[in-house]
Amino acid sequence: MNFKKIHEAVTFATKVHEGQTRKSTPIPYVTHPITAAIYIQPSLDRAGFTEGEQEDIIISTILHDVWEDTDTTLEELRDKFGKEVMELVKGASEADKTKTWHERKTATIEKVPEASLALKYVILADKLHNLVSMLEAKEQVGDKIWESFKGRRDLQEWYYTSMYEALIDGMNPIPDLFQEMKKHIDEIFKR
Repeated sequence: MNFKKIHEAVTFATKVHEGQTRKSTPIPYVTHPITAAIYIQPSLDRAGFTEGEQEDIIISTILHDVWEDTDTTLEELRDKFGKEVMELVKGASEADKTKTWHERKTATIEKVPEASLALKYVILADKLHNLVSMLEAKEQVGDKIWESFKGRRDLQEWYYTSMYEALIDGMNPIPDLFQEMKKHIDEIFKR
């Protein structure tokens, strides 16, 4: 594993996400992609990825929001981290921020079943960490958590449930980490 390249991705993400924070918290945003990468790393070898593929997935997870949420271009990602990383980041991103929230989420869900397994792991890492963060917030503030989502608990439930179904489409058996996502969805949205 090329730890220097992973370190470069962490440094790059830290710089471009500077000043950004996690939803409704003072926590630096960069903690999200780094934590997401830590979550999936142990599962990648079991999934049969080569060392080089694992490296690209980890780096892409660290960088998964830089094209969507900063001024970073796809060309810059390709030049710094290679074509595969650029493609995975692009695949994990919502390209058209002019669309409504629901249109963007629907478009993302619709493309996931055809995604490569590598891209599914990048997306899974992002969503899994989001769910863990939501669960922590729900434990702290209860149903007030939905205020940071404009009160739309139902839309969040639709989105995460639909994303899970899209991610596991065609998988048999369903890998443990994907099942972990389902457990978190069930726990957060239980009535």
